[in-house]
Amino acid sequence: MFASVLYVGAAAYELRRVGPRTLDMHVRRGWLNTPLERLMRDVDTEPFGVGQVVQLPALTARILAVDTSGAPTAVRFEFVAALNDPGWSWLRFDGRRVVRWTPQQIGAMQAMPGAAVAF
Repeated sequence: MFASVLYVGAAAYELRRVGPRTLDMHVRRGWLNTPLERLMRDVDTEPFGVGQVVQLPALTARILAVDTSGAPTAVRFEFVAALNDPGWSWLRFDGRRVVRWTPQQIGAMQAMPGAAVAF
């Protein structure tokens, strides 16, 4: 089974479904904001840039916005299959535990508590 985590952090974030295979995620405080989060990547030495693309087997992530440190604040995730494809198993943190999640309709935005979104 393949799994990816789109965001791990203490800050709340927003998800907007912008297409059949596409989610935009906005983390106002930014990814990689705390020392623990920076175990994944230190933006002081390796900052992100707007337009930068990260290609993974199941998705492409495009940086839409960064803060002054080079940490992403908005990322577009485009998946290889539709978000409602039965091959995906979406999970999110509800503030207390990990629960199943269903991507919203195209155009809809959903506010989420901090922790993680995975599939």
